[in-house]
Amino acid sequence: MKKNKFSKKVLSMVLAVSILISLLPFENIFAAWTTPNNITINDSTGSAEISYFKNIYGTSQDANMYYVAGQPEDIAYCIDAEAAGPGGTAYAINDSAINAAFRNGLARIAQYGYPTSSWGTWGISASEAQYATQAAMHWWENAVFGGTEGWVRAGVQNNGCPTNYAGTLGFADWLLNLAGSSTSPVLYAAIESQPTTWSNAVTPTSTFNVGAYDSDYWILTTPAGVTVNGSNTFTGT
Repeated sequence: MKKNKFSKKVLSMVLAVSILISLLPFENIFAAWTTPNNITINDSTGSAEISYFKNIYGTSQDANMYYVAGQPEDIAYCIDAEAAGPGGTAYAINDSAINAAFRNGLARIAQYGYPTSSWGTWGISASEAQYATQAAMHWWENAVFGGTEGWVRAGVQNNGCPTNYAGTLGFADWLLNLAGSSTSPVLYAAIESQPTTWSNAVTPTSTFNVGAYDSDYWILTTPAGVTVNGSNTFTGT
């Protein structure tokens, strides 16, 4: 499983109460992620569909481009190629089972697909990256459930990619491989090294490393009486 690891060194901490401690006391460190209770999804392509790929029989693999209403920068994806929506009613899951393997694979594709920075190295446009991410999800659906579920990956051909078919297909295949070679995202952050003893200086300092895996950022909370630049929390990536 591929892991992205980031380390940050904190060079200076300011104690508000006492400097007579040798180790930095942490309340907690975590990678936070929250969603609202209700989300409205809009279709940015209207009645039109994007069909950059076609299957081995020449049938186009059609997709709409979705986003969260009022937040066009927040992309949404369809997880069931056979379902109809969104259209003012609840989105129905038509598959016979939504199992852990399917959910975990979707999570990996969403985590590394558009609009994350990973697509930029493939030399493709934003619309191609979004389509490739959607394609990978529908290919994964077929890989898990088989039959007529989702889209079949084998034999896919170019159906009018505007700039870079090879890059778009490569990005989609890379995402599909991530889905198939991993059990679940590892949303994780931790103190990786014991903080050093406080220095004997006007502004005491202690150095430590924070490791973050498969997350955009981490948040560290210090206990009462310990502040970092006047705050009891600080973040890093």
